[in-house]
Amino acid sequence: MNRKTAEFTVTIPVEGDEPLRGKFKINVKLSYREMLAMDAMRRQLLGPLSGEADGMAALIASAVAKIRTHAIDTPSWWKEAGNGIDFDDMTVVLTVLEEIQKVEKTHLEEIQKAAEKAAEALKDL
Repeated sequence: MNRKTAEFTVTIPVEGDEPLRGKFKINVKLSYREMLAMDAMRRQLLGPLSGEADGMAALIASAVAKIRTHAIDTPSWWKEAGNGIDFDDMTVVLTVLEEIQKVEKTHLEEIQKAAEKAAEALKDL
């Protein structure tokens, strides 16, 4: 299976420290197996009563699970922080998550444009 991947670079300001800079390589689209693994990871991070987690805990778990599932290669500082879970600054995780969402949005827009082009071609038949 030929997977579409993407890379992006982030620079994240960190209060009282040097900015975090690095390149992430991700799978653009997840398989069903990966989507299920992402949800299992989210629930594992939240514990046995995952449905009762507060909003912030649910946000952190969802964001970290999504990033971990999409990631193919990450900067050393990300790995050293437990693949995102050991940060105490939500800006770091949310910035990486936002970049993944931008890649996903661009991918969906490309699919939509191709579908529109194909629909136009069918009209000419």
